[in-house]
Amino acid sequence: MTGARAGELVLMRPRDIDRADPDAWAYRPPAHKGTWRGKDRDIYLGRRCQEVVAPFLLRAGSPDARVFSPRRAEEER
Repeated sequence: MTGARAGELVLMRPRDIDRADPDAWAYRPPAHKGTWRGKDRDIYLGRRCQEVVAPFLLRAGSPDARVFSPRRAEEER
């Protein structure tokens, strides 16, 4: 839904997501494959994607916690 790479998504934290625009949140990964060139990367999360990600944001608890935590997933399993 986003065009993001898996490596970018596993680093996602709630504080990295700009939710000012309700139509499209912007996730700015702290590091990505163009970082060494000084390039910024914005990954937009539309409404449908927001519906999918929102429960994970709530489960993260802290703004610095990972949205998709392998440890939390294993505990829930």
